[in-house]
Amino acid sequence: MLTMNKTDFERAAGGKKLKHTFKIFIRYNKLENAPKQSQLVKQLATVLSEDEVTKQLMKQQEYNLILNSNFQLTIKNCNPPPAKEDSESPKSETVDSTVDTTEEQ
Repeated sequence: MLTMNKTDFERAAGGKKLKHTFKIFIRYNKLENAPKQSQLVKQLATVLSEDEVTKQLMKQQEYNLILNSNFQLTIKNCNPPPAKEDSESPKSETVDSTVDTTEEQ
């Protein structure tokens, strides 16, 4: 969770008090319900897709981005973690270390 400075948002809005909240879902680099989203949400999605690292992450996963009324931004990866493979415990290798103890006579 990223807590942002509310006064910065109010200054950017010309001193108006803001109660801006949103919930967006980005699926494989596509903003879901894009026509219904505010201009701020569309701009955020554009900025995220312009960064190469973020773009690569968003191409492979699904994310929820939520901004609450306290200007706290939460980003949640919606993909389940990969299933743990049933890996067998590493087998120790047996080394034949027979020593010839017969003496030459």
